[in-house]
Amino acid sequence: MSDYTIKDIARMAGVSTGTVSRVLNGADNIAPGLYAKTMEVLKSTNYLESKRRVVAGTEPKTRKSIKRICVVTPDMTAAWSGHQLWNEYLHGIENACRAANCRYEVQFASPGLSPEEQAESLSSSDGILIKNALEVPEFMKFLPPDLPVVGFGSYNPGMLCPQIAIDNYAVGVVMTEHFLKMGHTRIAFVNHETHHKMFVTRERGYVETMRAAGLYDEKLLLEHKTYPGREFSPLRTLPDMRSTLDRLLRMTPLPTAVVFVNDWAAAGFYQACQAQGVAIPDIFSVCGVDNTLSICEILNPALSSFELPWSRVSEFAAASLIEMIDGIGRHRMNVTSVQYLGGKLVLRNSIRKIG
Repeated sequence: MSDYTIKDIARMAGVSTGTVSRVLNGADNIAPGLYAKTMEVLKSTNYLESKRRVVAGTEPKTRKSIKRICVVTPDMTAAWSGHQLWNEYLHGIENACRAANCRYEVQFASPGLSPEEQAESLSSSDGILIKNALEVPEFMKFLPPDLPVVGFGSYNPGMLCPQIAIDNYAVGVVMTEHFLKMGHTRIAFVNHETHHKMFVTRERGYVETMRAAGLYDEKLLLEHKTYPGREFSPLRTLPDMRSTLDRLLRMTPLPTAVVFVNDWAAAGFYQACQAQGVAIPDIFSVCGVDNTLSICEILNPALSSFELPWSRVSEFAAASLIEMIDGIGRHRMNVTSVQYLGGKLVLRNSIRKIG
Protein backbone atom coordinates (compact mmCIF):
# COMPACT_ATOMS: atom_id res chain seq x y z
CA MET A 1 0.00 0.00 0.00
CA SER A 2 1.26 3.50 -0.86
CA ASP A 3 2.46 5.62 2.05
CA TYR A 4 2.34 8.86 0.02
CA THR A 5 -0.01 11.70 0.93
CA ILE A 6 -1.63 14.27 -1.34
CA LYS A 7 0.99 16.78 -0.14
CA ASP A 8 3.75 14.38 -1.20
CA ILE A 9 2.18 13.96 -4.64
CA ALA A 10 1.83 17.75 -5.05
CA ARG A 11 5.45 18.36 -4.07
CA MET A 12 6.78 15.66 -6.42
CA ALA A 13 4.67 16.89 -9.35
CA GLY A 14 5.39 20.56 -8.70
CA VAL A 15 1.69 21.43 -8.43
CA SER A 16 -0.68 22.52 -5.66
CA THR A 17 -2.57 20.11 -3.42
CA GLY A 18 -5.76 21.55 -4.92
CA THR A 19 -4.64 20.43 -8.38
CA VAL A 20 -4.00 16.89 -7.09
CA SER A 21 -7.42 16.87 -5.47
CA ARG A 22 -9.12 17.99 -8.71
CA VAL A 23 -7.30 15.26 -10.68
CA LEU A 24 -8.35 12.62 -8.16
CA ASN A 25 -11.96 13.78 -8.36
CA GLY A 26 -12.06 13.98 -12.16
CA ALA A 27 -12.55 17.76 -12.34
CA ASP A 28 -12.56 19.45 -15.74
CA ASN A 29 -10.73 22.72 -14.81
CA ILE A 30 -7.20 21.39 -15.10
CA ALA A 31 -4.53 22.50 -17.57
CA PRO A 32 -3.29 19.59 -19.71
CA GLY A 33 0.32 20.07 -18.61
CA LEU A 34 -0.56 20.04 -14.90
CA TYR A 35 -2.85 17.06 -15.39
CA ALA A 36 -0.12 15.06 -17.16
CA LYS A 37 2.52 15.81 -14.48
CA THR A 38 0.14 14.89 -11.66
CA MET A 39 -0.97 11.65 -13.33
CA GLU A 40 2.65 10.64 -13.94
CA VAL A 41 3.48 10.94 -10.22
CA LEU A 42 0.23 9.25 -9.16
CA LYS A 43 1.03 6.27 -11.35
CA SER A 44 4.73 6.06 -10.40
CA THR A 45 3.86 5.99 -6.68
CA ASN A 46 0.99 3.48 -7.08
CA TYR A 47 -1.24 6.01 -5.35
CA LEU A 48 -4.09 5.30 -7.77
CA GLU A 49 -4.17 1.56 -7.09
CA SER A 50 -3.85 1.89 -3.34
CA LYS A 51 -6.46 4.60 -2.88
CA ARG A 52 -8.80 3.51 -5.72
CA ARG A 53 -10.05 7.05 -6.20
CA VAL A 54 -9.59 7.28 -9.94
CA VAL A 55 -8.99 4.82 -12.73
CA ALA A 56 -5.49 5.08 -14.22
CA GLY A 57 -5.54 6.96 -17.49
CA THR A 58 -8.85 8.76 -16.89
CA GLU A 59 -9.05 12.17 -18.58
CA PRO A 60 -10.88 15.22 -17.16
CA LYS A 61 -14.55 14.97 -18.09
CA THR A 62 -14.99 17.81 -20.56
CA ARG A 63 -11.46 18.89 -21.38
CA LYS A 64 -11.11 19.89 -25.04
CA SER A 65 -8.59 17.88 -27.05
CA ILE A 66 -7.51 20.92 -29.10
CA LYS A 67 -7.81 24.60 -28.21
CA ARG A 68 -7.33 27.53 -30.57
CA ILE A 69 -5.82 30.87 -29.56
CA CYS A 70 -5.26 33.98 -31.65
CA VAL A 71 -2.07 36.05 -31.30
CA VAL A 72 -2.77 39.72 -32.05
CA THR A 73 -0.13 42.43 -32.74
CA PRO A 74 -2.04 45.76 -32.81
CA ASP A 75 0.92 48.01 -33.69
CA MET A 76 3.19 45.57 -35.55
CA THR A 77 2.88 45.14 -39.32
CA ALA A 78 3.46 41.92 -41.23
CA ALA A 79 6.97 43.24 -41.96
CA TRP A 80 7.93 41.78 -38.58
CA SER A 81 7.30 38.26 -39.88
CA GLY A 82 10.70 36.53 -39.93
CA HIS A 83 12.35 39.21 -37.75
CA GLN A 84 14.57 37.77 -35.01
CA LEU A 85 12.59 39.43 -32.20
CA TRP A 86 9.27 38.13 -33.48
CA ASN A 87 10.77 34.67 -34.03
CA GLU A 88 11.76 34.64 -30.35
CA TYR A 89 8.20 35.45 -29.35
CA LEU A 90 6.81 32.75 -31.65
CA HIS A 91 9.25 30.18 -30.28
CA GLY A 92 7.85 30.68 -26.77
CA ILE A 93 4.24 30.55 -27.96
CA GLU A 94 4.91 27.36 -29.92
CA ASN A 95 6.46 25.70 -26.85
CA ALA A 96 3.39 26.43 -24.73
CA CYS A 97 0.94 25.36 -27.44
CA ARG A 98 2.81 22.14 -28.18
CA ALA A 99 2.73 21.14 -24.51
CA ALA A 100 -1.02 21.80 -24.28
CA ASN A 101 -2.14 20.40 -27.66
CA CYS A 102 -3.19 23.88 -28.72
CA ARG A 103 -3.23 25.64 -32.10
CA TYR A 104 -2.49 29.32 -32.65
CA GLU A 105 -2.77 31.83 -35.45
CA VAL A 106 -1.19 35.28 -35.80
CA GLN A 107 -3.10 38.42 -36.72
CA PHE A 108 -0.83 41.38 -37.56
CA ALA A 109 -2.09 44.98 -37.61
CA SER A 110 -5.04 45.18 -40.02
CA PRO A 111 -6.25 48.77 -40.57
CA GLY A 112 -9.01 47.55 -42.91
CA LEU A 113 -11.12 46.17 -40.04
CA SER A 114 -13.18 48.24 -37.62
CA PRO A 115 -12.71 47.49 -33.88
CA GLU A 116 -16.15 45.78 -33.84
CA GLU A 117 -15.28 43.62 -36.85
CA GLN A 118 -11.92 42.66 -35.38
CA ALA A 119 -13.50 41.73 -32.04
CA GLU A 120 -16.08 39.62 -33.84
CA SER A 121 -13.39 37.76 -35.79
CA LEU A 122 -11.43 37.10 -32.58
CA SER A 123 -14.44 35.92 -30.58
CA SER A 124 -14.43 32.52 -32.30
CA SER A 125 -11.07 31.73 -30.62
CA ASP A 126 -10.81 30.06 -27.22
CA GLY A 127 -8.49 32.84 -26.00
CA ILE A 128 -6.61 35.96 -27.16
CA LEU A 129 -2.88 36.62 -26.71
CA ILE A 130 -2.04 40.30 -27.30
CA LYS A 131 1.43 41.67 -28.02
CA ASN A 132 1.06 44.85 -25.97
CA ALA A 133 0.96 48.09 -27.93
CA LEU A 134 1.57 51.73 -27.10
CA GLU A 135 -2.19 52.21 -26.76
CA VAL A 136 -4.97 49.92 -25.53
CA PRO A 137 -6.45 48.25 -28.66
CA GLU A 138 -9.92 49.57 -29.45
CA PHE A 139 -11.26 46.09 -30.19
CA MET A 140 -10.81 45.02 -26.56
CA LYS A 141 -13.93 46.88 -25.41
CA PHE A 142 -16.03 44.77 -27.82
CA LEU A 143 -14.70 41.35 -26.77
CA PRO A 144 -16.99 39.02 -24.80
CA PRO A 145 -16.30 39.43 -21.06
CA ASP A 146 -15.87 35.66 -20.62
CA LEU A 147 -13.20 35.37 -23.34
CA PRO A 148 -9.74 34.84 -21.73
CA VAL A 149 -7.17 37.49 -22.72
CA VAL A 150 -3.49 37.80 -21.76
CA GLY A 151 -1.03 40.52 -22.82
CA PHE A 152 2.71 40.07 -23.22
CA GLY A 153 5.91 41.98 -24.01
CA SER A 154 5.55 45.21 -22.05
CA TYR A 155 3.15 46.44 -19.36
CA ASN A 156 0.18 48.60 -20.30
CA PRO A 157 -1.74 49.63 -17.15
CA GLY A 158 -4.83 50.48 -19.21
CA MET A 159 -5.37 46.88 -20.35
CA LEU A 160 -7.91 44.99 -18.22
CA CYS A 161 -6.18 41.61 -18.34
CA PRO A 162 -3.16 39.81 -16.84
CA GLN A 163 0.13 40.71 -18.54
CA ILE A 164 3.56 39.09 -18.68
CA ALA A 165 6.24 41.72 -19.28
CA ILE A 166 9.96 42.32 -19.65
CA ASP A 167 11.42 44.04 -16.58
CA ASN A 168 12.74 47.05 -18.50
CA TYR A 169 13.38 49.08 -15.35
CA ALA A 170 15.85 46.41 -14.18
CA VAL A 171 17.67 46.70 -17.53
CA GLY A 172 18.69 50.30 -16.81
CA VAL A 173 19.52 49.53 -13.18
CA VAL A 174 21.71 46.47 -13.83
CA MET A 175 23.72 48.02 -16.68
CA THR A 176 24.32 51.25 -14.77
CA GLU A 177 25.30 49.43 -11.59
CA HIS A 178 27.77 47.29 -13.53
CA PHE A 179 29.49 50.37 -14.96
CA LEU A 180 29.66 51.88 -11.48
CA LYS A 181 31.31 48.71 -10.15
CA MET A 182 33.81 48.92 -13.01
CA GLY A 183 34.87 52.36 -11.74
CA HIS A 184 32.92 54.55 -14.19
CA THR A 185 31.33 57.68 -12.72
CA ARG A 186 30.63 59.63 -15.93
CA ILE A 187 28.04 57.33 -17.56
CA ALA A 188 25.93 58.59 -20.47
CA PHE A 189 22.59 57.13 -21.53
CA VAL A 190 21.28 57.38 -25.11
CA ASN A 191 17.60 56.95 -26.00
CA HIS A 192 17.03 57.45 -29.73
CA GLU A 193 13.25 56.76 -29.55
CA THR A 194 11.66 58.72 -26.72
CA HIS A 195 8.11 57.64 -27.69
CA HIS A 196 9.00 54.00 -26.96
CA LYS A 197 7.65 53.12 -23.49
CA MET A 198 10.07 50.23 -22.96
CA PHE A 199 13.02 52.52 -23.75
CA VAL A 200 11.72 55.22 -21.40
CA THR A 201 11.43 52.66 -18.60
CA ARG A 202 15.04 51.54 -19.17
CA GLU A 203 16.03 55.21 -19.07
CA ARG A 204 14.24 55.62 -15.72
CA GLY A 205 16.26 52.73 -14.24
CA TYR A 206 19.48 54.50 -15.30
CA VAL A 207 18.39 57.91 -13.96
CA GLU A 208 17.32 56.63 -10.55
CA THR A 209 20.46 54.51 -10.13
CA MET A 210 22.72 57.47 -10.95
CA ARG A 211 20.75 59.70 -8.59
CA ALA A 212 21.04 57.16 -5.79
CA ALA A 213 24.81 57.14 -6.35
CA GLY A 214 24.91 60.95 -6.27
CA LEU A 215 26.28 61.04 -9.83
CA TYR A 216 23.31 62.04 -11.98
CA ASP A 217 24.03 64.78 -14.54
CA GLU A 218 21.17 65.68 -16.89
CA LYS A 219 23.69 66.53 -19.64
CA LEU A 220 24.63 62.84 -19.77
CA LEU A 221 21.06 61.87 -20.72
CA LEU A 222 20.87 62.15 -24.50
CA GLU A 223 17.36 61.86 -25.94
CA HIS A 224 16.27 62.01 -29.58
CA LYS A 225 12.68 63.26 -29.61
CA THR A 226 10.39 60.96 -31.59
CA TYR A 227 6.64 60.58 -31.90
CA PRO A 228 4.53 57.41 -31.90
CA GLY A 229 2.64 56.15 -34.92
CA ARG A 230 -0.35 53.84 -34.89
CA GLU A 231 1.78 50.98 -36.18
CA PHE A 232 5.45 50.49 -36.94
CA SER A 233 7.78 48.25 -38.91
CA PRO A 234 11.33 47.12 -38.05
CA LEU A 235 14.10 49.55 -38.99
CA ARG A 236 16.22 48.62 -42.01
CA THR A 237 19.16 50.98 -41.51
CA LEU A 238 21.26 51.81 -38.46
CA PRO A 239 20.38 55.03 -36.59
CA ASP A 240 22.67 57.96 -37.43
CA MET A 241 24.66 58.50 -34.22
CA ARG A 242 27.14 61.10 -35.53
CA SER A 243 25.49 63.99 -33.67
CA THR A 244 25.35 61.86 -30.49
CA LEU A 245 29.09 61.17 -30.75
CA ASP A 246 29.81 64.86 -31.35
CA ARG A 247 27.83 65.83 -28.22
CA LEU A 248 29.70 63.28 -26.12
CA LEU A 249 33.11 64.38 -27.40
CA ARG A 250 32.35 68.04 -26.54
CA MET A 251 31.58 67.23 -22.89
CA THR A 252 34.02 68.18 -20.13
CA PRO A 253 34.97 65.99 -18.43
CA LEU A 254 34.49 63.28 -21.06
CA PRO A 255 32.06 60.42 -20.28
CA THR A 256 33.84 57.08 -20.03
CA ALA A 257 30.81 54.83 -20.59
CA VAL A 258 27.69 54.95 -22.76
CA VAL A 259 24.50 52.89 -22.32
CA PHE A 260 22.22 52.50 -25.35
CA VAL A 261 18.56 51.46 -25.21
CA ASN A 262 19.17 48.70 -27.77
CA ASP A 263 21.89 47.00 -29.81
CA TRP A 264 20.68 48.70 -33.00
CA ALA A 265 21.51 52.16 -31.63
CA ALA A 266 24.83 50.93 -30.21
CA ALA A 267 25.78 49.57 -33.65
CA GLY A 268 25.04 52.99 -35.15
CA PHE A 269 27.34 54.53 -32.54
CA TYR A 270 30.08 52.03 -33.47
CA GLN A 271 29.71 53.17 -37.07
CA ALA A 272 30.08 56.84 -36.09
CA CYS A 273 33.11 56.09 -33.88
CA GLN A 274 34.83 54.16 -36.65
CA ALA A 275 34.37 57.06 -39.06
CA GLN A 276 36.05 59.48 -36.61
CA GLY A 277 38.72 57.11 -35.31
CA VAL A 278 37.26 56.95 -31.79
CA ALA A 279 38.34 53.72 -30.09
CA ILE A 280 35.94 51.47 -28.15
CA PRO A 281 36.42 50.76 -25.24
CA ASP A 282 39.56 52.94 -24.89
CA ILE A 283 37.60 56.19 -25.15
CA PHE A 284 34.04 54.97 -24.48
CA SER A 285 32.91 51.71 -22.92
CA VAL A 286 29.64 50.73 -24.62
CA CYS A 287 26.68 48.49 -23.76
CA GLY A 288 23.43 47.75 -25.63
CA VAL A 289 20.21 45.85 -24.96
CA ASP A 290 18.68 42.73 -26.58
CA ASN A 291 21.87 40.68 -27.04
CA THR A 292 21.19 40.32 -30.77
CA LEU A 293 23.98 37.90 -31.72
CA SER A 294 23.98 38.96 -35.38
CA ILE A 295 24.91 42.46 -34.15
CA CYS A 296 26.85 41.93 -30.91
CA GLU A 297 29.29 39.29 -32.16
CA ILE A 298 29.98 40.86 -35.55
CA LEU A 299 31.02 44.23 -34.11
CA ASN A 300 34.66 44.88 -33.23
CA PRO A 301 35.09 44.80 -30.30
CA ALA A 302 32.18 42.47 -29.57
CA LEU A 303 29.32 44.40 -27.94
CA SER A 304 28.28 43.79 -24.33
CA SER A 305 24.50 43.64 -24.09
CA PHE A 306 21.59 42.93 -21.77
CA GLU A 307 19.84 39.73 -22.85
CA LEU A 308 16.06 39.85 -22.59
CA PRO A 309 13.86 36.74 -22.13
CA TRP A 310 11.58 37.33 -25.13
CA SER A 311 10.66 33.67 -25.67
CA ARG A 312 10.16 33.00 -21.94
CA VAL A 313 7.78 35.98 -21.71
CA SER A 314 5.59 34.79 -24.60
CA GLU A 315 5.70 31.15 -23.41
CA PHE A 316 4.68 32.20 -19.89
CA ALA A 317 1.87 34.33 -21.33
CA ALA A 318 0.60 31.59 -23.65
CA ALA A 319 0.71 28.98 -20.86
CA SER A 320 -1.20 31.37 -18.56
CA LEU A 321 -3.83 31.92 -21.27
CA ILE A 322 -4.25 28.18 -21.85
CA GLU A 323 -4.71 27.62 -18.11
CA MET A 324 -7.40 30.32 -18.04
CA ILE A 325 -9.16 28.62 -20.96
CA ASP A 326 -9.12 25.41 -18.90
CA GLY A 327 -10.69 27.23 -15.96
CA ILE A 328 -7.58 27.80 -13.85
CA GLY A 329 -6.96 31.37 -12.70
CA ARG A 330 -10.11 32.78 -14.26
CA HIS A 331 -10.34 35.20 -11.32
CA ARG A 332 -7.60 37.13 -13.15
CA MET A 333 -9.85 37.83 -16.14
CA ASN A 334 -10.78 41.49 -16.80
CA VAL A 335 -8.39 42.64 -14.06
CA THR A 336 -5.18 44.60 -14.68
CA SER A 337 -2.15 42.76 -13.31
CA VAL A 338 1.46 42.26 -14.33
CA GLN A 339 4.26 39.78 -13.74
CA TYR A 340 7.77 40.82 -14.75
CA LEU A 341 10.50 38.51 -16.03
CA GLY A 342 14.13 39.64 -15.87
CA GLY A 343 17.14 39.02 -18.09
CA LYS A 344 20.91 39.07 -17.68
CA LEU A 345 23.94 41.15 -18.68
CA VAL A 346 26.21 39.42 -21.22
CA LEU A 347 29.73 40.86 -21.02
CA ARG A 348 32.06 41.08 -24.02
CA ASN A 349 35.01 43.28 -24.99
CA SER A 350 33.23 46.64 -25.31
CA ILE A 351 33.62 47.46 -21.60
CA ARG A 352 36.83 48.23 -19.74
CA LYS A 353 37.55 48.76 -16.07
CA ILE A 354 38.58 52.23 -14.88
CA GLY A 355 41.64 52.46 -12.66
